[in-house]
Parts: sequence; C-alpha cells; structure tokens
Amino acid sequence: MDLKPEEHPKGSFILVLIFFAIFMGMYLLNWKQLSEIWHVG
Repeated sequence: MDLKPEEHPKGSFILVLIFFAIFMGMYLLNWKQLSEIWHVG
C-alpha cells in the first residue's frame, strides 16, 4: 500500500499529539498526587 503524500491522513498526527499530551499530563499529575500521599524517607 504505497500512498502518495497528498493521500496521507492529515489529522492523524495531530490526534496522536493530542493523545500523547493528555497521556503525559495525566501521568505527571498522578505522580504528583502519589508523591503527596506517600511520604517516603
């Protein structure tokens, strides 16, 4: 399946970036909340 550059889905990359940004935000927020609950040391 050889697609020409104009046939590539243009919105896919944007959707991947949005998903990645949401995923990283939730990941970092969970680590912050976990560090407030668990007092190690």
